[in-house]
Amino acid sequence: MYPFERYMKKLKNYCKNRARPEGCMSECYIADECVRFCSRKLEQSTDMGDQECQDNNIHNETMLEGEPISAVYRKMLSDDMLEKAHRCILFNLKIVEPYLE
Repeated sequence: MYPFERYMKKLKNYCKNRARPEGCMSECYIADECVRFCSRKLEQSTDMGDQECQDNNIHNETMLEGEPISAVYRKMLSDDMLEKAHRCILFNLKIVEPYLE
């Protein structure tokens, strides 16, 4: 099988909506690109200290909101983890740097 055929099979597997396959394929392709980019970016980032297993300490009913791209998976975040996520994002944005000084 040629590489092009293998790649087309991968794109066809992305297709969930048979009525509009081109939109579904492109949406899933972009989602795959985003996940790949984020995973590479996280590999390059510095260590953030002691990180606990996030699956075991789900205490609060805080949910992330948004629409899933494919399979639905909901994760509950504790207040502590939500606060850590907000701080991590704020401290790593260049727009916020003037306010931190």
